[in-house]
Amino acid sequence: MQRLRSLSKRLTEPAAAVLARDHHKVRLLTFMLIALIPLSVVAFGLTLLDKRGDDRSEAAPLLILILIAILLMVTAYALSRTKYYGLASILLVGTVSGSVLASAWLKTDPTDLHYLALGVMLSALFQPWRSTLYWLLAIIAGLILMSLSNPSLPLDAIIDELFTVITIGALAILYAAIQQRYLTLIEERSNVLAASEQALREVRDELELRVQKRTADLEDTNIRLEASVAALEKRNRETVLLAELGDLLQACSNIEEVSRAIGHTVPPLFPNTSGVLLAYSPSRDDLEPITTWGNLSTGLKQQTFEPDMCWALRRGRLHRTENLCSASLCQIMPKPDDLLCLPMMAQGETLGVIHMRADKPSGISSESVMLNEQLAITCTEHIALALANLKLRETLRNQSIRDPLTGLFNRRYMDETLERELQRAARTQVPLGVIMMDIDHFKKYNDMYGHDAGDAVLREVGALLQNHIRGSDIACRYGGEEFILILPETPLEVIEERAETLHSKVKQISVHHQGQLLGSISLSLGVAHFPEHETTTDGLLRVADQALYQAKQRGRDQVVIAKKN
Repeated sequence: MQRLRSLSKRLTEPAAAVLARDHHKVRLLTFMLIALIPLSVVAFGLTLLDKRGDDRSEAAPLLILILIAILLMVTAYALSRTKYYGLASILLVGTVSGSVLASAWLKTDPTDLHYLALGVMLSALFQPWRSTLYWLLAIIAGLILMSLSNPSLPLDAIIDELFTVITIGALAILYAAIQQRYLTLIEERSNVLAASEQALREVRDELELRVQKRTADLEDTNIRLEASVAALEKRNRETVLLAELGDLLQACSNIEEVSRAIGHTVPPLFPNTSGVLLAYSPSRDDLEPITTWGNLSTGLKQQTFEPDMCWALRRGRLHRTENLCSASLCQIMPKPDDLLCLPMMAQGETLGVIHMRADKPSGISSESVMLNEQLAITCTEHIALALANLKLRETLRNQSIRDPLTGLFNRRYMDETLERELQRAARTQVPLGVIMMDIDHFKKYNDMYGHDAGDAVLREVGALLQNHIRGSDIACRYGGEEFILILPETPLEVIEERAETLHSKVKQISVHHQGQLLGSISLSLGVAHFPEHETTTDGLLRVADQALYQAKQRGRDQVVIAKKN
């Protein structure tokens, strides 16, 4: 049943776009054509059987007439499926009327002429009343011509059929006129309704425009509020990160911890950036990278730079390379899109410089990666203050553990270090050596040339020790002209060899003071070894001092190894 309904809809639904007022007429017309075509086929078959049975002479023209009618109705159906659907009703009315007239003329029988009223009614259904009137006149003319051309037709029967056709035609014309008037009224009302709808639509559009404008204003306000909230959240996050950076930097005790603190805190503060922190070397002749972050070449971490390469250090203030000429581009990080160079200054001293470069990932606008100068300045101030404090603490620490004249560790640091190294040597069962040395005839330098000359001799000996020891060795000034060298994890043979080396190297020193040569320097050295000679700190120092005393007793300028217990 569903398939039959679907097939019926496909057969009767207009295949082309038709006017809204003609849609139902076209569907009714296709229904009638679908019904009349099979009926005509049946009539064709009955006429064909009639011809075979009675061999009537008029059956052959009737067959041709029915076949022509079938073809014309099929053509009318085909036209009803196109944009020329208006011709289908004309063809249908003409086919029905012409078939009735031709059939009556062929059969010489007016009894079927009343079917001409069917053509008039079809015209009234699908065409305006004027077209129906024209069809009625055409049918009347056809009847008159048929009566004149065929005198054998009964005139009274033709007159009766003509009266019937005229009566039904008049009614059909009246119906068509009423229908057309009704449709005209409906169309006028539709136009009024359409105008009202148009007015309502315009009012609605205006209201929608107002609503859209108000909505756009609200969205703009919301966007501004969201931007303000985002800015406040960003500022709050930056404040928290700056506070965390300050706390971490104040808690750092060496430059490595400062580097880790910066690497942990600065990248979240400046997303999509790369940077490097450069600090002055102890000689202040060049800049050394302390830490880097972001997308920087690995080779930058091993390079040193001259201070004149940085425009921020030249100018003594913040330097930005954006939109500047190529002559003022940074030589440390060349060809950046946006680069800030910020000198680190604290307590009246320039400690180094921070270079920050804005990176631009794909899909991010240039405005979104512009560096925040004020935030960068604040961050630099935190770092500079932390480095200054660290440098101050390091200076104070060095002053507490180093001898100011020679730069060697002092006696207090020696006592702590020797105790610690001796415990470690005992725990790990490794050897430990101590060399105690004394400058021979040191008093003569003070007596002959003054105490400044004696200080110069001490500085030269201290420099010799610093330049000829391993990184793990500890050189200390024990007091006056006496020095102690602690050698962890060193066998006695190596210690003796090192003592002889120092004994020979010190003689190569030439000390000049106020333009005169002070003469050669010699050392007396006493060597003690753990665990061969002693196992305690005091015992090891005592044994080394005894060996030094023996060296002096034997004439000085020699190395003496302590005796075994």
